[in-house]
Amino acid sequence: AADADVDVANINSPGQIVLSGERAKVEVAVALAKEHGIRRATMLNVAGAYHSRLMESAYQKLSEALLEVPMQAPSFAVFSNVTGEAVCTLPDIRRTLQDQVTGTVRWVDCMEGMLKRGCDFFIELGPGGVLAGLLKRTNKDAEALAVSDVESAQRCAERLRGLQS
Repeated sequence: AADADVDVANINSPGQIVLSGERAKVEVAVALAKEHGIRRATMLNVAGAYHSRLMESAYQKLSEALLEVPMQAPSFAVFSNVTGEAVCTLPDIRRTLQDQVTGTVRWVDCMEGMLKRGCDFFIELGPGGVLAGLLKRTNKDAEALAVSDVESAQRCAERLRGLQS
């Protein structure tokens, strides 16, 4: 990343890292990765240089907006995708919310942190099932369900009822 002047945007799994930055520089990074024997290095079709220093103006706007948002301390652990750790205080929550705009998403650290805290069942809400798949690559024993439609929501509800028994 440093050789191409790009940022590490995501550490998604032990074998998947996403770089972010100016398009031409990311293209250089892809070429360098291939030269160094990385099997799969491709350009992603995304609208912006997310989780990079190029998002600084969005960082500033979000920082200002968060000052206006009323918040209460959570009653359960909230994990930051920037630190990979639980954040419990309002200042830490605000800071990590803004830091995630320009900072590296440490998905592996988040998953490992939750697993260490005893979380063993994960639900992904939204299209696809990418995050559930990444969790399985990080820890094969973790259970993850992806909920993206009515049928998968029903399966998830059945599984949750089974946990209560």
